[in-house]
Amino acid sequence: MATYDVRKILKAVSDVRRHTPETARICLVGPADLLADAGRMLSAGADDTAAGGVSRALDVLGRADVPTHPEALSRWSVIVFLEDAQAAVRPELRPTVAFCRAAHLPAIVAAVRDTEAVAIDRHAWMALAGLSGKEFVLHTRGTPAAKSALARRIAQVAGHGGFALAAALPALRAAVVDHTIAATARQNALVGAVIILPGADMPVMTMNQLKMVLRIGAAYGYRSDLQRTIEVLGVIASGLGLRTLARSAVDYVPGLGWAMKASFGYVGTEAIGRSAVAYFENGAPLTASRFPRLSSQLGKFEKLAKGIAR
Repeated sequence: MATYDVRKILKAVSDVRRHTPETARICLVGPADLLADAGRMLSAGADDTAAGGVSRALDVLGRADVPTHPEALSRWSVIVFLEDAQAAVRPELRPTVAFCRAAHLPAIVAAVRDTEAVAIDRHAWMALAGLSGKEFVLHTRGTPAAKSALARRIAQVAGHGGFALAAALPALRAAVVDHTIAATARQNALVGAVIILPGADMPVMTMNQLKMVLRIGAAYGYRSDLQRTIEVLGVIASGLGLRTLARSAVDYVPGLGWAMKASFGYVGTEAIGRSAVAYFENGAPLTASRFPRLSSQLGKFEKLAKGIAR
């Protein structure tokens, strides 16, 4: 890691901390029975559930209780409108979603069905309610979060708030982490394909991977700090061999080198992301065997850390 600018590394840490909120909330809107089903699914495993088994990271509202002032919507990272998939599309749904859109609050309309055997015309729903592809999802009652299209869609639209949501709502964690790894892997595949100069792609990929791993940590409730960053760099170092191989592919296969670099950029980032998941799943331990190596890196960061990693 000595080839990377320490200030850039610390700036990346600072950027992640600045743009990742410590807390986030979801608003669920709909009739009581649909609210109870979705609330239980999203609250599974949460340690702050209130009455009814719903996490305090979730606000449940009736349709008439949705705020009418844009400022009031800023308390949430995502708002989900739960609708009966077999009922007629409510005329007021279109202006309500448009209001949320104008207030820059990601809105999802979840058409809820009793079983997957119930056929729903998603295109008709989207057209009648004026929804984009990201604003509509089919949800089946009783589906666990691990298999839920609604959970995946929340992870997709929640932005930086998704990591705080995942920390508060473990049921969402897999969807948030999977989305983060896939997005970073695609980004690094593009970096590998378009950067031609030998070695020039590695610092860019590494910064992307550093941010990815820190965000995965945030999804597990870990706050980025100097010691954690050094440990994260050790995780990232495991992918250097793949990127070195990808770089040399240009020499061995001149016509296909860019494609191989893109592939290794994707696969290497995916591998690092999964290593990070295993690391944080195990409680992010700082073991005695790892400490000497990490300690040797610590001195390189401590002199520059004050006033930078904030």
